[in-house]
Formats: sequence, C-alpha cells, structure tokens
Amino acid sequence: RNFKNPIDGQYVMDLYGIPPCREIGVLKEFVKEAILDGVIGNNFEQADALMRQKAVELGLKPVK
Repeated sequence: RNFKNPIDGQYVMDLYGIPPCREIGVLKEFVKEAILDGVIGNNFEQADALMRQKAVELGLKPVK
C-alpha cells in the first residue's frame, strides 16, 4: 500500500520544541493506526487534532 502519514516527525518536533525521541514515533504510529482503522480520515486536519489529543496524554505541550 502507498500510505503517507499526514503528520511527519519534523512537524511534531517543531510544534512541541522537542528533539528526535520515542514520543514522535508513538504519535505518528497512533495517527497511522487510526487512519488505517478508519477512525479518522487521511487528512492533515483530523490527524493533527488526534495527534494533539494523544500528545497531552504523553505530557507534551505545544511551544507555539
């Protein structure tokens, strides 16, 4: 399958002001699974909203 996650690691690092780390992989995998399971559509807006919810659980806060 040709799957392109709408959320990339650079976006997560910029949004949360963090270096490459495990949490980025956790967030990207969470969004990917949600899309593949049909929980959300494969678009940036829904992926971003879901990623931000999961980030709160991981203790991440946006720097912007």
